Amino acid sequence: MTAPLIAARAIRKAYRKAGGEVVPLESLDLDVQRGEFLALMGPSGSGKTTLLNLLAGIDQPTAGSLLIAGTDLTRLSRSQLTRWRGDHVGYIFQLYHLLPVLTAWENVELPLLLHAMPAAERARRVSLTLDLVGLADRGDHFPRQLSGGQEQRVAIARALVADPPLLVADEPTGDLDRDSATAILALLRRLVAELGKTIVMVTHDQRAAAAARRAGWSSRGRCRRDARRLQSCRTRGTAGASASAAYRPHRLGRGLRPVPAHRRRGDASWARACDGRRAG
Repeated sequence: MTAPLIAARAIRKAYRKAGGEVVPLESLDLDVQRGEFLALMGPSGSGKTTLLNLLAGIDQPTAGSLLIAGTDLTRLSRSQLTRWRGDHVGYIFQLYHLLPVLTAWENVELPLLLHAMPAAERARRVSLTLDLVGLADRGDHFPRQLSGGQEQRVAIARALVADPPLLVADEPTGDLDRDSATAILALLRRLVAELGKTIVMVTHDQRAAAAARRAGWSSRGRCRRDARRLQSCRTRGTAGASASAAYRPHRLGRGLRPVPAHRRRGDASWARACDGRRAG
C-alpha cells in the first residue's frame, strides 16, 4: 500500500499554564491517505483545532512523530517549518480571515508573494484559482461586497493557489447558511475528486461530516471510532486502498481544460477543472 500522506504516531501536545498542564492531545495515532477527505468531530476542548494546527505546521507536538509527505515535522526548526508550511499546506478558516482593504484577487495572491515567482505566473495562478471556485468575475470586489459563501470561496482559493497537497479546514461551513454550506462542501469534494487534494476538516455539523469520505470522533485528546456510524480515524484494509486508488495528482501549475457537460453534475458555476494530463 502507498505510504499515507499523514502518519502521526503517539502524538502528545501539552501546554503549561499557571494552574498546571493542559493536555489537549494524548497518544494520538492517525493515518490519512493521499486524496482523502477526512472529517473530525468532537466536543469543544477535545483537541480538534490543536490537531489541525499541528498538521498545518503552525505548532509542534510535545512528543511523538508527525510525518507529512515524508517529512517529520517534529525535527524541523521554526524557520524550516515556516518554509515547509508555505509549500505543503493551505488553511481554511471558519471566519475567512480575508484582509478587508484588499480585493478578492489580492487576498488570493498573498500566499504567492512568499514564493520566488514572476508576476505573470502569480496572475495566471490567481486567475485560474478564482475561476476554479466560481468567482472569476469577482476578483475586483472587496470582502464587504461579497456574501459569506463568496468570502469562503475566496478563502479556499487563497488556500489552494500555491498548490499545496494538504488542505486543513476549521469549521469551514460554521458561519454559513445551509445553501452556502452545501455549495462549499461540494467544492471541497471536487478539490479531492478532481485535483487529488487531501483535506482534513474539523466540524460540529453531521451534514458536513457526511460529505467527507471518512470521519472520526475526537474525545479527550484521542481519535476514536464513533459507535453510531463514523469510521475510525486509523485507516485499515480496503478503506486505505480505495482512498489511495482515488488519488489523482492533478496540479494547478499544469493547466486547465473545460469540464465536459456530463461531469459538471448540474453545477454550471465552475467552468473549468485542473487536468494534469495537459499543459496549459
